[in-house]
Amino acid sequence: MGLVADVLAVVLAAMLTLSAALKVERNERSVYVVHELAHVPLALFPALVAVELAGAIGLVVGLWSTPIGVAASAGAVAYFVGAMAAHLIAGHPAAVSKPLPPAMLAVAALAFRIAGG
Repeated sequence: MGLVADVLAVVLAAMLTLSAALKVERNERSVYVVHELAHVPLALFPALVAVELAGAIGLVVGLWSTPIGVAASAGAVAYFVGAMAAHLIAGHPAAVSKPLPPAMLAVAALAFRIAGG
């Protein structure tokens, strides 16, 4: 179980890092999904980047510290649930499919980190 938890954490950390990088460079698709569909102001992009990078760092540190790994995974779950809620609130329920895969990965990472803990 520990190996699966570690692999999931590394994959999720990579996804969070990539997502943060796309926001930093103001990638057209990323801006469309987050700003246009979810109505998140561009001024909040730096905060989203900080949360994603903190989560990625926490997931990597969590490879050696189960409590930090659990906290980082739980934070990632909350982040992506918030993203799905933002799309629903913005009136774009079909866009919930955008943050759903990383949310499912975060749930799996959390479950395996707790089980392996």
